[in-house]
Amino acid sequence: MSDSTPSSAKRVNLPVPNPVTQAKHRREIWRQVIIPFVLFSVVFIGIIIWLVLNGVGTVERWAQVSSILLMLFGMVLGLIVFALLVAAAYVITQILRILPPFTRLAQDAIEKIDRQVKSGADISVKPVIEVQRFLAIIDALFKRRKVE
Repeated sequence: MSDSTPSSAKRVNLPVPNPVTQAKHRREIWRQVIIPFVLFSVVFIGIIIWLVLNGVGTVERWAQVSSILLMLFGMVLGLIVFALLVAAAYVITQILRILPPFTRLAQDAIEKIDRQVKSGADISVKPVIEVQRFLAIIDALFKRRKVE
């Protein structure tokens, strides 16, 4: 007897990663990421040490260069935030192209629930309203007879 409920779903066995591909990936990481990063860092630190030891420029000039670098960092950070906002706006426009049919379904379901709740509320108070209406009619008839 086969049970087709989601709780009895079969486990998916993932294949073992290919060792040749993994070795190639490790070599590419070293060649494309780690070695260039280390070389750039060594050259950058070497340039800074050379500039400090040779006394290039004045304190004022280095303060100006530092200010420029700090502003550059802020500008890059601002550019990243701007790019994230543009990406968010793009994603929202794409979502808005997809959502209207689904929101219509949700709206229709909510309206159906609203109608059923109102109908249930009307049914539950109808006997009370009818009794009050009947009593009001009787009260109105007796008040008219007293006035005449």
